[in-house]
Amino acid sequence: AQGAAVTSASGFATIILNGPNTKGRISTTFSGLSTPQLTIDGSHVHYANTGTGPVADKTVIYGDPDGLPVGLLSDYPWTIVDSAGLKGGQIIDAMFRKNTGENIYVNVHTDRYALGEIRADLTLQTGSQTPPPTPTTPTLENLATDELVKRDCARFLTQATFGPTEAEITALYNTIAAPKTTAANRLAAYTAWLNTQWGLDQTSIYDYNIAADAQEWARWGLQPDLPAVVDNPATTTVNETYPAAPPPSSALDWTRWGAVPNPSTAWTYRPIPPGLNKESYDMDNNNRRRAWWTAAIRGHDQLRLRTGAALEQIFIISDREGTVGSRHYAHARYMDMLADSADGPSQKSEGRLYRYQCQWHPRSR
Repeated sequence: AQGAAVTSASGFATIILNGPNTKGRISTTFSGLSTPQLTIDGSHVHYANTGTGPVADKTVIYGDPDGLPVGLLSDYPWTIVDSAGLKGGQIIDAMFRKNTGENIYVNVHTDRYALGEIRADLTLQTGSQTPPPTPTTPTLENLATDELVKRDCARFLTQATFGPTEAEITALYNTIAAPKTTAANRLAAYTAWLNTQWGLDQTSIYDYNIAADAQEWARWGLQPDLPAVVDNPATTTVNETYPAAPPPSSALDWTRWGAVPNPSTAWTYRPIPPGLNKESYDMDNNNRRRAWWTAAIRGHDQLRLRTGAALEQIFIISDREGTVGSRHYAHARYMDMLADSADGPSQKSEGRLYRYQCQWHPRSR
């Protein structure tokens, strides 16, 4: 806690400096705040002075005029220059606590504690610039029996697919050269399976989604006619009765159905009968979900689909968010894009994601 704040909040802050100590990257983690963080002046880097330092205690040295960005920070850049009466070198000295009573801290301001609810006083941490040694590549081991080999085939396919059938396990097992218990022979068979999978044509969530929607629109068109409806004179200058007619049988008709006419002398399609809800005839994202489940269960390119699904757990979008949910074709194409990128480096996916129309949220890695 900071000062007299009574709180159960906790967290920590780190600042990583470059070699010349002229730039830093700020990261913060905190939780349990008593009230929301202030949207303006919600966080700062402060100079602390309990002795005879050159400027006053609690002086803001980074974050003015409106504070650091609200929320948790990850590698937020800081160019360390002269600030608030301190030279850049003096800021670094305080960060390293070279002078008694001087240090640097990062704090969080909230609605209840506008002067600061929690603070993280920085201390120098030891580390190494030498990267850790590269771990040894794991190797397959020879197995004792053919039954253990079959179990290992099941293990491999469980990791590489959405779940193998007994026939698929047996098929992979049969491709292993004798003696099957030899690790090298299993590795050769697994590698061949992977190469075959990457060579298969891609199952398209988008294509299935389009086809399923078209089929559903056609079925809607075969439903009983909607009742006749009399135009509302308060809405338009048209005053006529529209006869009973089938429900909208295409996305275009659904979009136009009930739209206010422009000019107001004619409807572009027809008004909605009283007591009916246009949303009852909206496909929304249901067929996109069905497409994914169908592909996961029956798609022949299981490795690509499984890897694409793993990427979606990193580059996350959700149809629980209204914009994504109402743009299910975009969501379907997004899933296809991830699967298409599954056999390439992650930078291939990430570069395309920045240009994609759906909003995505990368998880920390």
